[in-house]
Amino acid sequence: GFYSGMVPALAGVSHGAVMFMAYEEIKQLMTAHSGKPELDWTEGFVAGAIAKVFATLATYPYQVLKARLQQRPVQGVKRKYNGVMDVVRKTYRSEGMRGFYKGALICTVRVTP
Repeated sequence: GFYSGMVPALAGVSHGAVMFMAYEEIKQLMTAHSGKPELDWTEGFVAGAIAKVFATLATYPYQVLKARLQQRPVQGVKRKYNGVMDVVRKTYRSEGMRGFYKGALICTVRVTP
């Protein structure tokens, strides 16, 4: 239907929150390790890249769920999935945890500065 994949898409808004939380934690670790009060631009860049990779990998499974829910059924064939939990069950049974991370490497390379 029109709202297929909406529940996982709403979970996607957590990506930014996870990234900023990770950035602040990484920044604190890096400043504590270096003894400097602030990071220079290269350290900030590295901290941001690490935070982005972390956030992408932490929240990537929702993109797989959303995409699978939004697949259009072939005419005359029953829908493959009947909701979020059905996607989770069927993906885990047929592909294991790796199924939730299909395409994650390409996505990570694309979004990391």
